[in-house]
Amino acid sequence: GGGRGGEAISLYVGNLNFRTENRDLEHAFSKFAKSGRLVEATVATDRETQRSRGFGFVKFESKQDADDAVAEMDGADLGGRNIRVNISRPGGGRGRGRGRGGGGRRVGW
Repeated sequence: GGGRGGEAISLYVGNLNFRTENRDLEHAFSKFAKSGRLVEATVATDRETQRSRGFGFVKFESKQDADDAVAEMDGADLGGRNIRVNISRPGGGRGRGRGRGGGGRRVGW
């Protein structure tokens, strides 16, 4: 064995149908797991009600597989919804910006 890098790549999957379950995500994304495994497919649920929160995460062993999944599945139809798929940055907050991180926040004087 001995996979290179060892870092699994998480993908954020948004705009899910509220009836979409873990197994649906797994079914939709497992076909992209070619050079590595699909490690995880999880729909985020509300702790109180156990209802779907309308987004989830899938995790691939291989960055190439993850990139393929984003290319194919971003904007694709899953459960009648056009889902959003993008690479989830580890430790990143809810920032939507595409800018590259760097110095502190710029303050306009």
